[in-house]
Amino acid sequence: MFSMNDRYVDYPNAPFPVLVSGIHTMSLSNFEEEFVYNDHRRVQYEGLVSALSNLKASGCVNVYIDGSYVTRKPFPGDYDACVDYTTVDVTKLDPVFYSFDNLRREQKEKYLGEFFPHNYFADDQYLFLEFFQREKYSGERKGIVHIDLRNEEFDNLGGAE
Repeated sequence: MFSMNDRYVDYPNAPFPVLVSGIHTMSLSNFEEEFVYNDHRRVQYEGLVSALSNLKASGCVNVYIDGSYVTRKPFPGDYDACVDYTTVDVTKLDPVFYSFDNLRREQKEKYLGEFFPHNYFADDQYLFLEFFQREKYSGERKGIVHIDLRNEEFDNLGGAE
């Protein structure tokens, strides 16, 4: 694991330090240790764990976490997740994951975050997986967190359904 000084970078115009460029694979326990440091973030983390539990039960293997949640912003509005649905059995998947109405309102209400398919275009240039690796104020490359669900157990974690 990086030290805090090695893991974050400040970019001009970016409101908060962001993860250094790259895809950083973390266990959920390491993710919790790094990003869940206040009650506000704890509530969002529990929503994420609940969502990840359903995704894993549906056969999902890879999820990438982005948004202000993986910056040093103390009170992020939510988290963003880029999901690789390649191995997912949609009959087991919570239908909220493919509900994009009202700016993904159902996703935000149920899981306190937003979920995007990794292989869909976020804009006319980048797929979501690449788009997530761009800091929106500076345009610089930034890091995201990868969670390999094959390595995670949800029975004893808070937020799991």
